[in-house]
Amino acid sequence: MQKLLRKGVKGWRKLAGTDTAFERRFKATYRKAVVDRVRKKTGPDFVQYTGPNFAVIRSKNDPDARRVGVLLRGGCDLPSTFTAAPLIGPGLEGTVGIFKQGTGGELGAHRTDQMLQTLGDAATADTAEVRRRLRLEEHYFGPRLFTEKDFVIDDHPRFGRFPKTVVILSIGSDLVRVVYRHRSEGYLIDPGGFWLNNLTDKVLPDPEVARWFKKNFESIGRIDVADFQKNLEEVIRLIREKVGAHVIIYNSLVVDPGSQHHNYQLLGSAHPLRRREFNLALSELSARLDFHVVDIDRLLKLEGVQAQVDFAHIPISRTAPIGAEVFRILRELEVV
Repeated sequence: MQKLLRKGVKGWRKLAGTDTAFERRFKATYRKAVVDRVRKKTGPDFVQYTGPNFAVIRSKNDPDARRVGVLLRGGCDLPSTFTAAPLIGPGLEGTVGIFKQGTGGELGAHRTDQMLQTLGDAATADTAEVRRRLRLEEHYFGPRLFTEKDFVIDDHPRFGRFPKTVVILSIGSDLVRVVYRHRSEGYLIDPGGFWLNNLTDKVLPDPEVARWFKKNFESIGRIDVADFQKNLEEVIRLIREKVGAHVIIYNSLVVDPGSQHHNYQLLGSAHPLRRREFNLALSELSARLDFHVVDIDRLLKLEGVQAQVDFAHIPISRTAPIGAEVFRILRELEVV
């Protein structure tokens, strides 16, 4: 089916050109159809509904006994949380919703300084032009992580509202993302998602947008470990004070599974060292603030990482132990 769609798109572009209004409408319709696909699994005493970015688990006996919401905010490592869903079902009383919430710029909106700016620089800046040019949704600069105490799963309001009982974050964005600062307004943006989407659709990004971006933004690079630790402490404090949620954070696999480096003379600062420093900073912060860490580094090493492409992209076959660890922590927090 996907091969036929690709051939159809290529044929249409030869006739009508790229990025036409029809093509944009077709993409929106196709994406909505994908999002709307929901799988249903029935167990002895629960029903589980699963989509691309959520899982809802309901007890059969008393689904309204209590509602628990688990909100995921971060990158491509967090969907492994969904493997906890089958473990939550047996013996469940009430309904649990796990939702990976987007921000209109999924690849680049989750560094700690970007999160904090939603209550600072970005909260007062005029961001209409940048959202229009880079096709960002309204919530990209919005503070809803800190201001909303509940959530609805996008495109699936039938499941109702869930309280933000637990917020799960990842250190991945702080580890790898490079952000840019608006030269006059001061707010930060990571254009990675926009450029990637345009490379996919057009082979090369729109040069006019590239020139506008270079004129208005300057790179501030990657965040250092001290600023990461300071920012994350503030993020956790705000989530606890404003939302009242528990916080769980994923650390990172330290090793590079496919690396064959044996001489570091020309390599510069090795990224595994950076990941180790961030993991240690996270551990220190956890000891001070008393929040739970999902030790991805330990779990993946126990499973073996030979087949893994890189440190960040976890094979589906290796995600079950991560779900089991998340479930154990949720049980310890007495939320499931």
